Amino acid sequence: MPKHCAYGTCHSDTRYPERLEGGVCFFPFPKPKTQHERCLQWIKLCGRPHSQLNPTKINKNTYVCSKHFVNGRPTPDYPNPVGIATPGQTRDLEGCRKPPAKRWKSDGQSSISLTTDGEENNASDKGK
Repeated sequence: MPKHCAYGTCHSDTRYPERLEGGVCFFPFPKPKTQHERCLQWIKLCGRPHSQLNPTKINKNTYVCSKHFVNGRPTPDYPNPVGIATPGQTRDLEGCRKPPAKRWKSDGQSSISLTTDGEENNASDKGK
């Protein structure tokens, strides 16, 4: 059975080896029957909608890949995947962009155009 990551929008999948750069490995999701609280915590951290990922959808083929753990695997210090950013958090990260510069609007009277031979003609001279 192929393994694919249940985390957010991750595309790690054993059917597509080109997506598995750097030796990605998969860790099984905590089972809802034996580790219910931990399973719910992982579901929340994965950031998928409830309709896509909930305790009834978790089975022996549900995994999270090593890309989502602090040290590339669950450890005693970091046993859970890193939480996915919520829309509010991503907005805060994207707030570094400068606003667009104001553009100068021409009134049509003072614009300068070049003729094919390189001479300057003022728009105001065209009416003369």
